[in-house]
Amino acid sequence: MIAVVRATAKNIYSYDLTVVKGLHYYRLKLADEEGKLTYSEILLFSTGPKKSITVFPNPSNGKFTLAHPLASGREQVQVLDMHGLTVYQAPLTKASVQTILDLTTFKKGNYQLVWLGEFEKLSLKILIQ
Repeated sequence: MIAVVRATAKNIYSYDLTVVKGLHYYRLKLADEEGKLTYSEILLFSTGPKKSITVFPNPSNGKFTLAHPLASGREQVQVLDMHGLTVYQAPLTKASVQTILDLTTFKKGNYQLVWLGEFEKLSLKILIQ
């Protein structure tokens, strides 16, 4: 148990709890006035440094370099067209921090590049000229 919050009609309590870096699973146990217990769904969140991706050059003729967090071997990259359809998907090489994408056969236009981590999803727009 992390904290107990007594709720009243007039008061709202907020707690800022310091947690260890990593993945954390939480569930709220709620008790109504009659003592009936209910539970929230399990929530997952990660603490620690924010992850980010970059792609260069952008725009390009279809050859991109994706710089991403260190790959564990479970991540993948996807490219979506402007209708949200997946037009490219590939796993990332374990221990890599950059991935070369050859999309030169794709039509010119805007696409969404998506990095899928084990518990995270990062995306950005790319333009093929």
